[in-house]
Amino acid sequence: MKRIKINFKRLSLNLIFIICITIVFAVFINEKEYKKENFEIKYENYVNKHAEKYNVDKYLVYAMMKQESHFNKDAVSVDEARGLMQITEDTFNWLKFRLGDKDTTFDDMFDPDTNIKYAIYFISLLQERFPHRKTITAAYNAGMNITSKWLKDSKYSKDGVTLHYIPYKETEKHVEIVENNYKKYKELYDL
Repeated sequence: MKRIKINFKRLSLNLIFIICITIVFAVFINEKEYKKENFEIKYENYVNKHAEKYNVDKYLVYAMMKQESHFNKDAVSVDEARGLMQITEDTFNWLKFRLGDKDTTFDDMFDPDTNIKYAIYFISLLQERFPHRKTITAAYNAGMNITSKWLKDSKYSKDGVTLHYIPYKETEKHVEIVENNYKKYKELYDL
């Protein structure tokens, strides 16, 4: 019978290598799953349907929805903005008129499909007016008219197209958070 000679040093190194690769892979998978738990996708059918119809980046919608309501369809802000995308009554009425919608009421902003439809339609109107994502986000938060004024003021915009400084701290923070959310959603889901 022939004896098999085992190189224990080589076997040990190979085993250590396999264990290390397994650990690295497990950490990577767990980190990605952790991020997906914190950057979840909800209401995907509604978002996809309306984002496609109005040509809006769905990852921007998720980034805003996460910041606006943390995916709580019953959310109400101190300003009485409602639903997933936090639409105020004034914005609702303006959008309702633009959409030619006679049946929807402000209470319907608690309905995920309706709220997402109105919000995405609003974002599509902002896209027509403002070419940059951060400016669109600022306008969604602070309003179109004030954002347009900021763009005309050299203190806030050097080129009249991009905001270089946002004078409202709440809006500045909102834009920063939505931008971070957007980048995470793209990283995790735009494969």
